[in-house]
Amino acid sequence: MHFSELYEYANGLDEPFVQLDLLVKRIIAHHPHIGDVNYYPVDVNPDIMIAHMLYERDRSSPYEEDFTVANIRYWQGLDHPPYWLRRWVCCKELMHVFDTADEKTNTRERFVQLLDELTSNRILEDASPMFASEGEAMWMALAVLCPAKLRAQHRPRWIAREVTDYDVALALKLPEALVPSIMSDYYDVALERLLKKDCHK
Repeated sequence: MHFSELYEYANGLDEPFVQLDLLVKRIIAHHPHIGDVNYYPVDVNPDIMIAHMLYERDRSSPYEEDFTVANIRYWQGLDHPPYWLRRWVCCKELMHVFDTADEKTNTRERFVQLLDELTSNRILEDASPMFASEGEAMWMALAVLCPAKLRAQHRPRWIAREVTDYDVALALKLPEALVPSIMSDYYDVALERLLKKDCHK
């Protein structure tokens, strides 16, 4: 399964907002390497990393082949209503199932390297593919949680200032701080690049 396929699925939904559970079920059903997705609240320093995803192997019985489980661990401070930030953060981490081999943070050494990059504010040219994938995962999550069809329902009124950032956030069940990015002209640029990159994987 490619990101573009998940995006087309999300864009085809006829719902007032995209449910994260539907995206998870779609990935489990169609991604050849992901057999399950779990969420765990953990005690981490949110100033460094608010969430991360780790893979493990599992099997449903001794007689069946094992499969990959994507374990999303998020800062336990996100466990409070209205849960919009937790929903967004977990979706962003879920998008890492589409990482290439160079982008995956799948060993302790690579995880430590990514933490170092996140805290050292490196110049983009010196960043690893793992670091670059963080930004891509953010835009992937924006795209599947607010695909073009859903965005078109809100953007004209947002541009006309008939609705506020909070109104849109309430409708989409997303953090208010993300609304300007979702409604920006760059959304179209980012989406085109993500879908184009997907075609070359």
